[in-house]
Amino acid sequence: MSKSRFSAFFRNQTGMSLNKVRIEQSARLLIETDMTVESIEFDCGFASLPIFYKCFKKYYGVSPARLRQKTGGRK
Repeated sequence: MSKSRFSAFFRNQTGMSLNKVRIEQSARLLIETDMTVESIEFDCGFASLPIFYKCFKKYYGVSPARLRQKTGGRK
């Protein structure tokens, strides 16, 4: 199954986009762990750091580092 086909299948089954799930998981990791932003980006399946930052900021309105700082997440 292609990536785009899986993405459409996932959205139809869950009602959520795959990016939304990956961004929410990355936010949890930022707050609950001391993993680097780069490690989180990779573990959550993003192709590059700039793409991750763009998607994250679009969803949360702040950068990953800023969210960690605002929520008192681990450094």
